[in-house]
This record gives sequence, structure tokens and C-alpha cells, in this order.
Amino acid sequence: MKIKKFFLGVLYFIIAVVLLGVLAYFYMKIPLSVERILPKGPVAYVKIADVEHTAQKIITSSPWKTMLNLNYDILIEKKIMTADQKAMIEMIKENQEKVLNHFLFKKFLGKEITFAFYIDASDLESLKNAGPKQKAEDIQKFFSNLFVVTRIAPEAQVIESLAAMFAKQVSQGQAAQIEVVTYKGHQILMFKSSDKGVDIGITRIKDLLVLGLGDKAVKAAIDVVRNEKPSLASDSGFTDIQKHELKPATIEGYVNFLQIAMILKDQIKSLKAQEQTAIENIFPYKAIGLSVVWDNLPKVKIDIQMSDKQKTFSSSCALDNQSIPFVPDGALGYAWYGCLDLNGAWEMAKKDLQKEEGNASPKDAQSSSRAKAIEEKIGFKIEQDILPIFGKEIGGYLANIDVQKTMVVPQLVFFVEIKDKAKSEALMEKLLSKTPLRPKEENYAGTAIHYMELPFENLGPAYCYLDKYLLVGVNRDLLKKSLDLYAKKTGSLMTPADFKGLDPSFSQKNLAVVFVRVNQIMLKIQDVVRFIDGLFDIQAAKVKAFQAGTQKRLEELQNNIVKNEETSKRVQKDLGPLNDAIWDLEAKNLDRTAEEQKKKAVETQIQALAQEVQTDRKTVEELKVLVTKCNKTLETDASWKIYFKEFIIPVLSSFSTINSVGTRQIYNGNILETTSFFKLQK
Repeated sequence: MKIKKFFLGVLYFIIAVVLLGVLAYFYMKIPLSVERILPKGPVAYVKIADVEHTAQKIITSSPWKTMLNLNYDILIEKKIMTADQKAMIEMIKENQEKVLNHFLFKKFLGKEITFAFYIDASDLESLKNAGPKQKAEDIQKFFSNLFVVTRIAPEAQVIESLAAMFAKQVSQGQAAQIEVVTYKGHQILMFKSSDKGVDIGITRIKDLLVLGLGDKAVKAAIDVVRNEKPSLASDSGFTDIQKHELKPATIEGYVNFLQIAMILKDQIKSLKAQEQTAIENIFPYKAIGLSVVWDNLPKVKIDIQMSDKQKTFSSSCALDNQSIPFVPDGALGYAWYGCLDLNGAWEMAKKDLQKEEGNASPKDAQSSSRAKAIEEKIGFKIEQDILPIFGKEIGGYLANIDVQKTMVVPQLVFFVEIKDKAKSEALMEKLLSKTPLRPKEENYAGTAIHYMELPFENLGPAYCYLDKYLLVGVNRDLLKKSLDLYAKKTGSLMTPADFKGLDPSFSQKNLAVVFVRVNQIMLKIQDVVRFIDGLFDIQAAKVKAFQAGTQKRLEELQNNIVKNEETSKRVQKDLGPLNDAIWDLEAKNLDRTAEEQKKKAVETQIQALAQEVQTDRKTVEELKVLVTKCNKTLETDASWKIYFKEFIIPVLSSFSTINSVGTRQIYNGNILETTSFFKLQK
């Protein structure tokens, strides 16, 4: 019986050991979240997942390849860029594949990499007060708050591999020292460069490798793992943002504005009140988050955590967008915003007036001198006649970019929601009465279109009312198109797949919506660039003609100077005999009036010639300045033409691989969410 119990005990022990071994194995296999080893409260945080694949996508993208293959030689020749800048680009071009294929990149950086930066007031103070001798040490201390964390294979012998690599560098004569130390049961590899004074600390925690200047970062990570310091996973500001980000994110980013403001709070106490306010206004939000998903439909999301002072939005601002049905399906771009708050803007303006005028209260701001001046100029009371007109919606669309021979006309339509049409009409009539041209009216399908006739093709401002909206366009044909679309309920932006296909929520309740056909916009912008290039040709021709005329005048004046100087020399020779004759007549006591008159005439001629030479010399110098300016203008124009041809056009063309971009914005709790969808050409 005892033997049986003994064998059962051994069996249970073996099973327990096996289970513990299996659990330990799977524990090592389960990836450790980087937020579990980073301390709470970073100022900035960036994590890139699947680094190798992401880097490959970047270096094979059209914009990146275009930037690396531009004609840099001609840009250097025209002094648009320097040889050093080109050398750096060439180095990137030659080594990018080598870097991505290097075993260090694949082994230690290719899976996932995270950067987190921490800072406190003492770091700023020590850096500010650092002397010349302490500068390097203080800078290293400041950047010791930078954590670099990479994800590696759990079975990788990291410390041994890195120690061997650093040992090889030391054996090759590099001034360095390697030390492996133990901190609370964790190994830390310290690589110390004696010549540059840079220390690097490295430790491994499960499948994560932590690096930092000195040992501050690695020790802090170990303290977090041992639950001796709070982790980033317990940071409510960070986790609040993280809950809203796209999943699974290729890139995650986070900036803690609240933390920065708290750090700077003590730094700005010595500043004046206005300067303090200016700095505080730089950080109007608590935090901002970024998340990127790079798949068949790349997405970028920005989440802004609003401060209490900035909570001007509310869920009521999320509206059904009723403007899409009058936007043409071929529109190059479209924007709609559903939370226009002119009353709130006026309240803020009144507070500013109160501060400026000192003795006025917010209620009296309406009758302040500044407000009165504005109202007298427009002939309306702001609060009584203007603010009640407008609703919450505002937006517009770009139908086309018309590049003509003499000008560029964006085919734009602007719209705004109107709550009081009668007051709106009164306002429009009052404003138009101040213009030199009297508007005309056309009745189109039962709608009055008010327009102005201008001597330009496709340009004649017009406006009309459509349902609850006031539409203002660069010409009435655009308005007619919108009226037709709205009546027929077809052919609008609701139809094309590149709009609806981005995300179904674009036509649902939103705070704002933006849609841009990037490839078509790029083509149109190239036409605009070519138009500008043509303007440079016209300007260059005018400058050259002016320069030729100036040069001709310059040569004439220079020849005239030479001629007058020669004449002056010749005339001066006549003074000698005249002086001799005058002296002889004076000695003989004879009349010398005739000779003195001749002498005076010669002297007058010499003075006139000298004055003309002086005037011509001054004019010559002025003309030389003009010629120099002409040369500089021609050189600048030539440089810009090259810049357009060799840089702007190729870069714009590289973005034509993006078919369209759509952005929607909503307010979710205290987070303002902005999500952009990118549809790429296959």
C-alpha cells in the first residue's frame, strides 16, 4: 500500500513538472505587450508593428522611389539643393535594401519597434542650466528618458549575440567597454564608448529587448515588470486613446499634451500673463492618438482627447448629411461640416472685445466701438440680423479646375444651411448693393438664380437657394447642375463606388466628411503647374525685352559719356590760348571783353559737358542695377521652371497611385475621432 502511494506521488510529481514545463513554454511563446514593461506617463509614444513588411512597402511605394530618383544633378547646378543633400539621398538609395536585409535588422528590429519618451521638469532645468563642459553629459541624461523596445524571437540569445558583436568592435580597436551586470535578477548589457562618452544599456524581458542611453531606461522597465512602478497599461489617458484606435494597427502614436503642459507650467511662471496664455493655447487638448492600418484599404485615424475647455462639440452635432444629393458624381473634392457654431464664435469674439476695451462687459460688447464699426459698415445688427440666418451645416465641392489661357478658375460651389431665408435674402441684397456690378436673375426650373456677368469664361459668381441650403458658385451652370441632380435623385456623389465604397458611414450621421479624388486632383494640379510654367515664359520674354532695351540705352549712355569727355578735353585746350590773349591785352591795357566772353562760353560748355557726364554716369549705374535685377529674375524664373519640371511634376505624378481619400469625423464621448480611408489603384 505504501509502495502504491509512493508511485502515485511520483506520478503526480512528474505530471506537475510536465504541466509546469508546458505552461512555462507557452508563457515564453505568448507575446508580452510592450505597454506592460513601459512606465506610465510618456510624453510621446510610437509603435510600429511588422517593421520589415512596413519598411518594404515604404521603399517600394511610388512617392518614395520618385523622391530617390529625381534629377538631383540639375537641382544642384541651379543651387536648389546642395551636394551634401544629394550625397545623403544617394546613401539612402544605395543602402536601404542592405539595411533591411541585414541580420541585425531582421533579428532585432524587423518584427516590432516602439519608441517612448519621458520627461520631467528637472530634466528641462538641468539641460537649461548646463554649462559647456557639462553639455554632453546633460544631453545624454536628457535623452536617457528615451526607451527603445524591439520584439525578438523568444529563443534568441540576445545578450550573448550582442556581447559578441560589441566584443568584435572592441577587438577592432574601437574605444569601448562591455559589461554584463545583474539588476533585480535581470541581466543588463552595458556598452560604454569611452571616446564619445555614450553608454547604451540593453536588457531582455521575455520576447522584448529594451534599449536606452545609460541604464535608466532598462532599470525602469525591470521595475515595471516587477510591479514596483506603474506600467503604461495603467495610464488612463493612454488607454482611453488606445480603446478608440484602429485594430490591428500597423502604426500607433500618442502625444500627451496634458503631461507637456504640466511640465511647462513651472517653466512659464516667470512669463507675462499674455505670454503664458499664448503657450497654454498651444496645448488645447489633453492628448492625441494616431493609428494606421496598412491593408488593401489603408486607414489612418487621429483621436483627440478633448480638455474640459475644448468640449465645444456634442453628440447633437452628428447629423445626417443631406447635401450629398446635389454634389456631382465626378466632383474632384467635397467637404461637409455639421457643427457650425457662429453664436459660439460671436461669444468668444465678445470676450476678446471685452479684454481689448477693458471696461466693457460681455453684454455690452455688442455696443462697443469695434462692434458698432463693423455693424455700421455692413448695415446689419450682428445678433439680430446675421446670427439667426445660419444653421449648423457648411461645406462645398470642387467640380473641376478650369485651366484657361490667361487664368485658372476652380469650379467651386460653397453651401451653408439657412434657417431664415428672408433675412438671408436681405443680407445678400445689401451686400451685393455695394458691388460695382448689378446682379441679374434667371429662373431655372422654378428656382431663382442670381448671378453677375463678367468678361471671363466660366466665371460669373452666382447664388441660389436649394431646400434648406444657400448655394454660391463661381458660375450659374454649376448651380443648375446641382439643381438637376437634386431633382432627379441620380448622378450625385451617392452613386460612385469610390465614395460609398470607402466606408458606409460616410452617408450616415457624422460631424464632418471630406472626399478627394487624389489622382484626378494631381492631374489637374499638373495642368496648373504647367500654366504657371507658361506664365514664367511670358514673364521671361517681357524681362528679356526690357533688358534688351535697357542694355541698348546703357550702351548709348556709355558712348555719350566717352564722346562728352573727349569733347570736354578738346574744349579745355582752348582755354590756354584765351587766357594768354587776355593777359596780353591786360598788360597792354587794351579791351579784353571779347576774349573774356569767349572764355566764359568755353567754361560754360565744359560745365555743361561735366554735368551731362555726371547725370549719364548716375543713370548708367541705375540701369546696371536694373540689368542685374533682370538677370536675377531670369535666373530665378529658370530655377523655378526646373524645380517645376524636375521636382514638382514628378512628385505629383507619384501620388496618382492614390485613387481617392475619404475622411469622416465624429465625436465619441470626450474623443474627437477623425478617420481617413485611402483607396489605391490596383
